[in-house]
Amino acid sequence: MLWVGRGQQRYAAQARWHSGGGGAGCCFRGCTRRAPSASDTEEHRARDHGDRRARDRRARDRRARSRRAPAALFALCAQAQYSSAMDGGSMGSGFMSLGGWEGEEGCNDDVATSAIVAAHAATLPEWCRRGMAARRVQRPRYRGSTPGRAANRPRNFELGLHSILRDYFGVDGLPPVYGPREFERCFRGPMPVFLRIYHAIKDLPFWVQSVNATGRPQAHPLQKLVAAFRVLGYGESCDCADDYVRLSSSPISRAVALFTEFIVDEFSPRFLRPPTTAEIGNILARNAERGFPGCLGSLDCSHWQWSACPKGRAGNYQGRDGQRSIMIEAICDEDTWIYHTFSGCPGSLNDINVLYQSPLYMDVITGKLPPRDCPFTLNGNTRTLL
Repeated sequence: MLWVGRGQQRYAAQARWHSGGGGAGCCFRGCTRRAPSASDTEEHRARDHGDRRARDRRARDRRARSRRAPAALFALCAQAQYSSAMDGGSMGSGFMSLGGWEGEEGCNDDVATSAIVAAHAATLPEWCRRGMAARRVQRPRYRGSTPGRAANRPRNFELGLHSILRDYFGVDGLPPVYGPREFERCFRGPMPVFLRIYHAIKDLPFWVQSVNATGRPQAHPLQKLVAAFRVLGYGESCDCADDYVRLSSSPISRAVALFTEFIVDEFSPRFLRPPTTAEIGNILARNAERGFPGCLGSLDCSHWQWSACPKGRAGNYQGRDGQRSIMIEAICDEDTWIYHTFSGCPGSLNDINVLYQSPLYMDVITGKLPPRDCPFTLNGNTRTLL
């Protein structure tokens, strides 16, 4: 049998006892060892148990001293600052000065309070240092391309790009799997619009195809754009398209954010604006042919559900259907050109209340819209919009 004590090793071998005195022994590497008796075994166990209890007691004492250290430091600083203030009338270097104080009986409450505040200011850095050290110890391991991080998933960017080209554009002279009608249904927009956005965005810093440190090409701009269209078109999470476009949720979420910013910055000055006089004339002419003379477009409000509405605002944003929503006002023509939007009103309002808060209504009552030099004819009478 083998006993391991603190700082030493004891070897013994179990032998057959020929007598009750326990005089038998065994040979170990040329040395004769006496077989341990029952009293020796109990003595060794008691000694090991005492060593373990001593180690545990010392560990508890160290932890208690580490917890009491900031409080003791605070008490010592407070006592030192109070003594220096009572003796010399100042708080010492680096602390609040008490010049002009004249103690009569040595029991001024203001001095004690100032000393405690100064001691607290002196021990605060020590507390911060200990807290940061504890957080560093408990910080989880990093993950990624450093020692100890998980390996990157082999997503095969080339396979994702090939799948997109095969399904919607065709490869190797073969026709695409899905035609223009299916493309418009899947991407919530026609293919010419998609290609126009792709050619405008593919050379920007995030979207351009890069090469990593090993020389392998990374994701293609087409993969990032398809993922952004999927997320915005279907409202799905960023990791749902991973198995198709071969991108993780992190680049897809960044692609969605940058795509929305690009659309606002690039196309809002051109499309999200009031129509010009020539455009108003064309809209009036087309609507007159359809039987709606003097019509500039269709104005309507829609409810967009707000699933993350705070409970404190649930009453204001709850509509008649019991759902929390936000009102969105928009105007579009027969070509689905939306040239006016207004959003942010609570879902408890109706369309008339939203119109009274809309900037469009303010432009109408101030005379900015619609223009007065666009006449239209109704029942043989020629009129202007205002």
